[in-house]
Amino acid sequence: MRSGVLTNLVVVALCACITAAEQPVQSFPGDIIMMAVEEPNAPDRPIPPPRQNAVEPWNPGKHLLATWESLSTVRTHRIYNPALQPPREPEGPGWSLSLAGQTWIELVPGLEILVEQAVAENAPSPSRVRTANGQYQFRLRARYDSREVFCLLAATLHLPASQTPPRVIVVDLDVLDAKGRSIRSLGSVSGGIMVGTGGTGSQAATIIHGTGNGPACATAATFRFKLALNAYARHIRFILENVPVPSFRD
Repeated sequence: MRSGVLTNLVVVALCACITAAEQPVQSFPGDIIMMAVEEPNAPDRPIPPPRQNAVEPWNPGKHLLATWESLSTVRTHRIYNPALQPPREPEGPGWSLSLAGQTWIELVPGLEILVEQAVAENAPSPSRVRTANGQYQFRLRARYDSREVFCLLAATLHLPASQTPPRVIVVDLDVLDAKGRSIRSLGSVSGGIMVGTGGTGSQAATIIHGTGNGPACATAATFRFKLALNAYARHIRFILENVPVPSFRD
């Protein structure tokens, strides 16, 4: 299975404008005056070279490339001895695919994910049954600075009114098939996720174990992380109307 990230990004552009001054400007103590020495839009004005120390935007395409370490596959059939029971058709074929990852994947700055193992398999079934039972298993590791990133999969986030939310919040983890559909939405799926978090100081380490059982689980292909970036607190007031209140008169 491969890893991916689904985020909603908001980009804000800040523009600064410098106005040429033809007449002396009266200034007061504490004022900051910016004056252009030439016409900014002159056609023959030289274009300054790009700054070497400019901060480059984070490009997901450069960071979401994983390197797998090993891959193993198994194909099986189940055959019954006709001397011990009535003749039965062989069951199968069944198959199993196991993938082990190696290079951490940087989902966003400050949050890295490692796919230690991901297994998808389809159990052998009688030939008269068109859909066999499938299952998947996976073990992921996450490492991050707990002052900047919070994993809702591991705990509940409680913030005092004066505290700013973490820059990145891991909201959800889902397993998709090759068509991008959630395995959980395909029905008849059982299983779940177990999460454990530890670490030293502000460096947190989270281990995520997941399992799924059901016909659709054999089609597991993609991990999808949902992240909240630069979240903020908002107070919302609501009013209940038309609430029937009994009379307390004797």
